[in-house]
Amino acid sequence: MKNTKVLINKLSFFNDIIIKYDIKSTNISPRKYSQFIHLFSSLKDFRIKKKCSYKIENLMLIIFLAKMAEEGDSCTSIARYAYLKKDELFSYGILKKNENGEIMIPSHDCFRYFLMNFDSNELKEAFINRIVKFMNSIYTYNENPGKYSLLSIDGQEFKGSGRSINSKNPQGNIATLNIFDASSYVCLYSEPISKKESEITSARNILTYLDLSKKIITADALHTQNDTARLIIHRKGNYVLRVKENQKGLLDEIIALFKKGKKIETIDTDLRTIEILYLSPSYIGTEFPGQKAYIKVTSKQNSNKGDILYFISSLKYSIAIKEAIENRWDIENGLHKGKDFYLNEDEFHLKDKTSVANFSIINNIILSLFKIAHNLFNNKELIMTRKTFKFKPMETLQLLITLISTNQLSKLIKEKLQ
Repeated sequence: MKNTKVLINKLSFFNDIIIKYDIKSTNISPRKYSQFIHLFSSLKDFRIKKKCSYKIENLMLIIFLAKMAEEGDSCTSIARYAYLKKDELFSYGILKKNENGEIMIPSHDCFRYFLMNFDSNELKEAFINRIVKFMNSIYTYNENPGKYSLLSIDGQEFKGSGRSINSKNPQGNIATLNIFDASSYVCLYSEPISKKESEITSARNILTYLDLSKKIITADALHTQNDTARLIIHRKGNYVLRVKENQKGLLDEIIALFKKGKKIETIDTDLRTIEILYLSPSYIGTEFPGQKAYIKVTSKQNSNKGDILYFISSLKYSIAIKEAIENRWDIENGLHKGKDFYLNEDEFHLKDKTSVANFSIINNIILSLFKIAHNLFNNKELIMTRKTFKFKPMETLQLLITLISTNQLSKLIKEKLQ
């Protein structure tokens, strides 16, 4: 399976190539920023052109730069960043002057209106797909490419999106349903949902349009539903799903079979013991769609030692099951905690679903760039990569866009491997 450890090793390997390519130079002239400046040029403008003072692509770029410089925790702070950096932004053509020769600076209301009305699908098409393509290209140079990649489904509450019960229009926090590609460390979808129960419907809607061939879907017990499993199998995918009390009949059946202790394969890792019980083709049980194996996972970690989790899977390959179990926590530990810790996502107060969707996707993209840069530059700690972006956001972003977009990188990789 294409897993996170393989990805990290591959990215670290490319550090030598980056040095040879010599694109770490911080002496970049405005002319050389052309690709970087027009990063979002493909975004469609939803506004009436005659009333627009700023290009959509420039507003998006300023938001990205502010976030990378740790100045993007509100629309006000983004506008403040634009003001403080106005001369630099003007020199690169991101900001323009009015008829009086004064540099025009977008207000916080301008950024708020933009986030409330911009179609978040545009960002996915313009940038997320490009990152996924870059990450997948890394695996084309792997001598033993994995058969499967892993998609994890989980919801996350956007804690700055609610209003107090004492306010004029109280509302609970808006949540987002995230589908995270653990193989490329990219969040493919962040869809706003109004309540926890709607995760199930939203997940099915997204899975309906995804190519699930050679994909393993992992999710918490909320998504361990017959219709969800049937959809995954119908779309040529596989699943490893948690089983809890919401599927009591299935849970009791799994526990009973493991007590019999017949034909169980055991895999020991540093953190857990994974026991796999493969089902015969004639086995009926609870008739869960596509069922081929039951899994029992016992934790070895001191804080959770002895804790037992149960799963059901449509797979009959122990290595794939093990990798799915080992990497299923990446969406929580990598994506959710990363967005909270490194990007202060919970500090940004947005009250409508469109803004939440846009800001969540922006953070997804930035976190992916952090992860790429962290491994490419061989930084020991991710916080050091975060500070690199803070102090040199333009230079670092330009470097990464060059890497993701250039054909020269592919040529150098082939040379290195030869």
